[in-house]
Amino acid sequence: LLNSKYSNTSDFLSSEFIIAKFLIKKNKKIKSALLSFTIQSNIGDYITTIIKSVDEILGDKFENSVEIKFNSDSLAPNNYYLRIALFDPNSYFVYDLQEMICPFKINDFGTDMARFEGVNYGYFNLKHETNYDWIY
Repeated sequence: LLNSKYSNTSDFLSSEFIIAKFLIKKNKKIKSALLSFTIQSNIGDYITTIIKSVDEILGDKFENSVEIKFNSDSLAPNNYYLRIALFDPNSYFVYDLQEMICPFKINDFGTDMARFEGVNYGYFNLKHETNYDWIY
């Protein structure tokens, strides 16, 4: 995992973007193979999943470096893990599955929710200052 300074880390500020970088390899052509990338909570719940065709990622190559960038303030301050799977949706065959890997933490950088740091108050950041209005 890389932070906004492109340094390897597992500790992020909520104001930083996060880059997950990994290498995908295949030893034979599988037309229908998909790669899923999931962010998991600290208890293993699936927070969000991205799915891409392996052919789209690799083309004619047998390996390629992949980066997924998450914008700052996408996830609420909390502890997370990654899950990566390579599978065939037609046969339900799973070629590779790595769950609860690359633990990382997002820290509040000083929002109005900073005083609740360490309390599990959700997974998505609604930008509390701008995304909703109180109506009395």
